[in-house]
Amino acid sequence: MSDPRIDAATLEAFTKDCFVRAGLPEADAAIEAEVLIWANLRGVDSHGVQRIPSYLDNLEKGWMNATPDIKILKESPAVLYMDADKAMGPIPTVQAMNAVIEKAKQVGIGWCLIRNVTHQGAMGYYSEMAVAEGLAGIAVVCSPPNMAPFGAKAAGLHNSPIAFSFPTSKHKTVTLDMATSVAAGGKLSVASDKRVPIPVEWALAPDGSETTDPDVASILRPAGGPKGSGLAMVFQCLTSLMANNPLIVPVLKSGEKIHNQNSFVAAIDISFFINVDDYRSLLDETIDELKALPKADGHEEIMMPGEPEYRTFDDRSANGIPLPPGTVEKLQEAAQRLDLTSPVEFHVSEPEHHKVIIVGGGPAGLPLAVVLGGQWPYYQGASLFESRYQDLHAFLSQHSGTLLSLDLPDLVRRGIAPADLFRLLHHPGKKFRGLNEVAYTFQSHDPVDYLLLTREEVGGLWNNVPKNLLTLSPGQWMEFGFYPLQQWADENGIDFDVNDLIIKHRLIDYYHSIPERFGQTDRIRTHTNVTSIEPHGSGFLVTSEDAHSGEISTYTSEHLVYAAGQRCSLRELGAPGQDLPFVTNRYDQPEDFPGDRVVVVGGGRSADWAATELHDAGKHVTYVQRQSENQHVPLIRDSLYLPYYARIAEIMEEPSPRFDVRYQTSITRIEDDGTVHLESTGQTSTITADHVILEIGGVADYSVFKGFPEIQLVDKYDAYRFQVSQVKVHPHSYESVDVANLYPGGYLAQGIGLVVYAMHGTTYPIAASILQREGILEVSRP
Repeated sequence: MSDPRIDAATLEAFTKDCFVRAGLPEADAAIEAEVLIWANLRGVDSHGVQRIPSYLDNLEKGWMNATPDIKILKESPAVLYMDADKAMGPIPTVQAMNAVIEKAKQVGIGWCLIRNVTHQGAMGYYSEMAVAEGLAGIAVVCSPPNMAPFGAKAAGLHNSPIAFSFPTSKHKTVTLDMATSVAAGGKLSVASDKRVPIPVEWALAPDGSETTDPDVASILRPAGGPKGSGLAMVFQCLTSLMANNPLIVPVLKSGEKIHNQNSFVAAIDISFFINVDDYRSLLDETIDELKALPKADGHEEIMMPGEPEYRTFDDRSANGIPLPPGTVEKLQEAAQRLDLTSPVEFHVSEPEHHKVIIVGGGPAGLPLAVVLGGQWPYYQGASLFESRYQDLHAFLSQHSGTLLSLDLPDLVRRGIAPADLFRLLHHPGKKFRGLNEVAYTFQSHDPVDYLLLTREEVGGLWNNVPKNLLTLSPGQWMEFGFYPLQQWADENGIDFDVNDLIIKHRLIDYYHSIPERFGQTDRIRTHTNVTSIEPHGSGFLVTSEDAHSGEISTYTSEHLVYAAGQRCSLRELGAPGQDLPFVTNRYDQPEDFPGDRVVVVGGGRSADWAATELHDAGKHVTYVQRQSENQHVPLIRDSLYLPYYARIAEIMEEPSPRFDVRYQTSITRIEDDGTVHLESTGQTSTITADHVILEIGGVADYSVFKGFPEIQLVDKYDAYRFQVSQVKVHPHSYESVDVANLYPGGYLAQGIGLVVYAMHGTTYPIAASILQREGILEVSRP
């Protein structure tokens, strides 16, 4: 289910009616509505109609004035000083911007300082008013504290939104409309309306602790650390202090909230310096050159300030403004509160329902989709399996039906782990000997009603590993039982030994072929981020966000398979500068990293691969690891059968002057000039880098589960380090012991080894449990 879309004109008329009913003159209500819809049309929903209920509250409490006495306190040919008398922000700000536009046309610049105003909406609306007249526009606002200064964990500054706009000819107007915080405060409310968590770097909880809950978060964090904090301080100096209406100190001293803000708007006559048409052409040329630059990894296009918003404007002008559930509820409340008869019936459609939702399309979720899609396993026997596992052969030979009808608890009582049984049927020997040695076969049946949601293309993490990376194990260990890799190779005319290590692109080609090969394409939705999973009756309510459009959808199901993987939430460096453009958490190939000096941060297999390949491409590599040498060296020593581990051992033993390994070292700060600050056992140092590559892995993300009993987790280690927190499960079905009908897929299930070879077997007992529980299959006992 998608968010309902409402025509902009209809929504604007409703918004105007709300404010007329609340006591505003009709002309003022029209201005207020236009500014809010302007924001919604551009995707700035934090400053759109979701604000209506809070504005109505402020009007009722007297914190906003529906009929203000706006006064010009002082005026010169270029400057105005205005008292807004607590007017709703757009009314005096539009008046001020019109005045400074006229002043700029007369004397070259116009500037208005506005005191005692209230929330003004999106500041880009006002700066673009100047552009409409061939001028450049600026708009800035300051309010009481809502953002922690750099180094603090309590609010002490306002995040001071600022907008600049400049005219062009062939390109869209260049408008930078931003806050000095990582995210605008209204985005917390939007996230709450969408029922989605926020990134941890957006805001702090009231006690200064980190949080991803938008309903808890209240203290914004400054963008760029000291830079955002410093800009916020500058804007206080230019607005509240200059207007003699301080808002920071009174709040910090009294602790009381103040519903007031100060602002300035300005317009600059470009023609005072240069012909306006020449200026437009120069700006167009600048944009053309910037867009022609080489694109950084992960970026398909170089966008200018305001360009994403204009594209959203085009979409929403044509197709309507999407309203998430929380915003719909707010508008329903406003209509009821004001006794309005609206031409729009605001409603939330029912969530899209499926019997089973699978979250994750990697090597755990994808095969389950095919099995639920109708590919059921049957025992056929094979000479190697029969000779090695005679008791199992005798047991299974009595079973004529699908193996999904086996009595799974009985298997466990016999000492047979279901995942191990299916692994042995698939791989009776670790080496592939031929398709005739696979001890089960598959037959087609009617599909179960399922839907698979995945944030990437199918294949999961393998979509993002380095281009030339080899698997750690033979290619056939990465295959699925219903479609052996050798069969895929034969069907596609590919000649390679499936017992060899397999390169990324070949494995991804195999995974990508499966939905179409087995007719499951329509049941799989890619580029979909699941943001929350909540109880819904005896089942589940799943909320997701489209990775491209941002559109929110909701689904319900009786069963849920959570197969998002052990690295579905990437770890962060946690140091200032981690968001700089030359810092990336994705490595593909050396050609993506021009320059000579590269810092690789990590210590696992992906980082080892990146560091080795970059070195051999001629780069100077500084390899930063938090672990000790005693932890890293055994991993290398035990992996020398892999070519790239033999190579990294050789590089380190030489030793190469272009390969500098720093153990027990952390990055504490990255400067925009490429200076990287390091700390190692109490000692500090700096190095310079053209690129910093973060190969620091990720963690299983269970924060999407909300409202359930606590889900018990068990830490899983390999021979070298902690790997993943696994969900405690029933051993026969891999169902959570805490939440009925919840199945952690693959590595996320307790006791499953960290290779596809080990975890693919969980596919069948999970499918069996669902099919038996739904009455589609009856338990068969030989």
